[in-house]
Amino acid sequence: MLILHKPALVLFILLTAIYFASTSGGVNSGDGSSYALTKSLGESLTVEIDRFKSFTYDVDFARVKGHYYLDREPGLSFLSLPFYVLAKILSPFAFPPYAGTNPVVDSESILQSLTYLTTAVFGSLAVVFLFLICRSFGASKWISFLSALVFGLGTLNWKYSAGYFREPVLTSFLLASVYLLILPLPLKKLKSGFWVKAISGFLFGMGLFADYSKFYLFPFFLLYLFFRNISQVKYAVSAFLLGVSVPLIFIFSYNFRVFNNPFTNPHLHKTYFRWMSDPALLFSIPLIPGIRTNLISNGPIAEDVLVFFKNNPSVAEQYAVELYHTWMYKGILVQTPLLILAIFGWFFIFRKKFWESLLFIICAVSIFVSTSKLTVFWGSINQDGRYFLPVVALLFPGLAVFINESLKIRNRFVRNLLILVTVFLSIISVYNGWYSNITQFAPKNTGFYRFNYSSLSSPLFSLNNLKLILINTFPNFLNTIFLIPLYAFISHIPVRIFKNIKTRS
Repeated sequence: MLILHKPALVLFILLTAIYFASTSGGVNSGDGSSYALTKSLGESLTVEIDRFKSFTYDVDFARVKGHYYLDREPGLSFLSLPFYVLAKILSPFAFPPYAGTNPVVDSESILQSLTYLTTAVFGSLAVVFLFLICRSFGASKWISFLSALVFGLGTLNWKYSAGYFREPVLTSFLLASVYLLILPLPLKKLKSGFWVKAISGFLFGMGLFADYSKFYLFPFFLLYLFFRNISQVKYAVSAFLLGVSVPLIFIFSYNFRVFNNPFTNPHLHKTYFRWMSDPALLFSIPLIPGIRTNLISNGPIAEDVLVFFKNNPSVAEQYAVELYHTWMYKGILVQTPLLILAIFGWFFIFRKKFWESLLFIICAVSIFVSTSKLTVFWGSINQDGRYFLPVVALLFPGLAVFINESLKIRNRFVRNLLILVTVFLSIISVYNGWYSNITQFAPKNTGFYRFNYSSLSSPLFSLNNLKLILINTFPNFLNTIFLIPLYAFISHIPVRIFKNIKTRS
């Protein structure tokens, strides 16, 4: 069973607690706009956010026929509705983030911090499915566990699972979909294999509900189904299409209701960032400089990358581009250096699972290249590579296989050297993951960072400094008590939908 698999359960419990404890409530328009739709759904059952436009900070919204709407994909907001309802019930009994020591935190911050359990859950599920994928690729149970844990703590998955952003949700659905897709099950009509592929399609569609732009992955999934199931291709493709059609119908209905066009993208209807209504301007970064920056940058974004903004000063002013010549930007190999070893691991997977390797690598490369061309690949004022989180997740199973193969090397010196390199890069990756989280935006749009080292006092190694670091790492720690019923439920109630799924592990 999926959740009752003990290492998977431990990963889910541990990381949900860490992510949920790390949230500080609402920070700015980046999370506030999606929260505005969640709140509108929870309070008025409407997709219009007129009453809650203040959460967009008059920046991230769309205005259509006199009403205000979310200017991005609505998946996160809809998926959060049950969490918001639960948050309304629990908020009178909950603690404010920072245990009341931060003066800008208010009752709405409590409600937001509880609602943001949504991304904590989905971010943790992404780690669980990464663990299962590592197992399906032949890595041992504990190597898969440690690799998944390092992904959970040593990437931007920590920072954004503690916030309210679509990337952890997309990553979770994408990994869940691809995991079910690669399970070697018979596909006879109405048998378990057929429905597993249908669920895979449904989960892929739910990923699109969180991020429409990833629709270009759809043909890669269909091609994998075709070549991997040639003798049963009719069942494989029809099952997947059956599953994906349900979310697509909802997506088209929402788009038609809000924008009167079922095939549009909400980003094309931004009111403040009007230049985004022209799709030709959305991918203006030079390809090679963009790839270089998003792989190995460890400093300010170079001039040759931002030439579009130099030629469009009004857009540059909107995005405060002058800051990106001074602020640090880490490419994915710098943010998570363990990814280097993971890439090497794919050479071993490629020999054993050709079609699966091809699916993962093509999806990862296509996301990376297209996002490197994205005009605001650094996530606007986020100054990091959160849009590349699905790339890191798709490539990370290679780490478990790399470690697994390294431990088989007979030469003790080489084996120990590889182990030391892995441990060293793991420490750097986890440190970067922690530091990215602790330097998230301050609550209520009160600063670019909620913490930096200049906040520490002398002497450096003091109890006060330790308390300061802990409260800024886990502002919502006191509310983790509300997770106990959730943990009790998933620990004792079987997830029966997966009870017949058997893997080769």
